[in-house]
Amino acid sequence: MKKLIIIFLFLISKSVFSQELRCVAAKGIQSCKKEAVSFCEGNDFIMDSNEREFVVTCKNSSTSQNLKKEEIKKETTEKNEENQKATTRYAIYLSRIGSATYDGILKITNKSNGTNTTANQTFELEPAYGLGFELRYMRKNGWGMIAGLDYDLEREIKSKVITQNGHVYSLSPLSNKVKLTSYIVHGTILYRWEKFYLGFGLNLNYTDINGLPGADVDPSIGGQLDMGYELGNSFAVDFYIKSITYDLNFNSGNFNYDFNEGGHADSQLKLKYIF
Repeated sequence: MKKLIIIFLFLISKSVFSQELRCVAAKGIQSCKKEAVSFCEGNDFIMDSNEREFVVTCKNSSTSQNLKKEEIKKETTEKNEENQKATTRYAIYLSRIGSATYDGILKITNKSNGTNTTANQTFELEPAYGLGFELRYMRKNGWGMIAGLDYDLEREIKSKVITQNGHVYSLSPLSNKVKLTSYIVHGTILYRWEKFYLGFGLNLNYTDINGLPGADVDPSIGGQLDMGYELGNSFAVDFYIKSITYDLNFNSGNFNYDFNEGGHADSQLKLKYIF
């Protein structure tokens, strides 16, 4: 009786966990494989053989599906963990800088008698190109940062005028061509979604002036807003707005000219190669 119970339980387990097909070996392995695919309804199977026949055992379909689900779940988890990791990468870029208008206060001192005069100072800056290098530390759906160096190529000052008591005057010491070249160190804190990121930060501006002998320019601090989008794995495009201030002082004849309250905003489009 005990043997009958064991045999019965064995048969039940085979029917629950697997199904078997016996195929005569004389039919050939290819023919038996076709029968196995049909018999197991497309599920995976195991094929054993002896001298007389091939024995096909169908894998339990629910077990197979559960294994696939576990594999998919594992792959998804690994991918999500990978996406959440912050990575450090670098970028080089070319930028196009739009025209800008400087607006500030100009203090003019007559060195012969010590009198001071203040006036509103306005001048136009031509568009220019720029180059840059940056370090990028980012994660998807998380906070990150960008730190880098911009080199704004030479741009000319245009329309150099001062306004005082409603009168507009040409600023004669700037009547010649005056050109600016800027080196800007910047740092930005940002939040990145899947591809898009948005950030803000501070910059330190070093400016060289050509065409204005004796000019003294001190480093100055400004800010920036950065909106970027990654194009695949190796490129990004950023729209950038930065504020630039100048602390400029120069002498001409008996007069000292001091630009110490003013600046301008640059709009900038950056095309980046990331590596």
